[in-house]
Amino acid sequence: MILREIVHEYSEQILNTYQKETQAGRSEEQALEICLEDLLKKKSEISVLFSEHAENYLISFGLEVINNFINRNRNALKKQIGFTDEEIYLYLITTASGAYGLLMTWLINDMKQTPKEIIAILKNLFSIHSFRLS
Repeated sequence: MILREIVHEYSEQILNTYQKETQAGRSEEQALEICLEDLLKKKSEISVLFSEHAENYLISFGLEVINNFINRNRNALKKQIGFTDEEIYLYLITTASGAYGLLMTWLINDMKQTPKEIIAILKNLFSIHSFRLS
């Protein structure tokens, strides 16, 4: 139970930081970079959270984040590319899951990319062009 509370607290801190920074006039990219820098400062704590025993809580948290992303973006994406609700859901769940996996891999495996480099990868992942079929 304590672990779940810690994970929830981290997620709230990240969301609050993001909202505070965007409300202060920073771009979404700048706010995201600040959030990633905050995560880097907590990297050792996050690594402990990813122990064998914590994995289920983190997966649950990840699914919550993914579902929130899907709910926020489904209608806009549907208007832009005209896919069915089911197709939109599948594309969004795949993209959001990939982003979550990217961030956790970056943090846990001590990868050397900067927050700006991670944001560039995320921008490409979430580009509307990635949802169009050639």
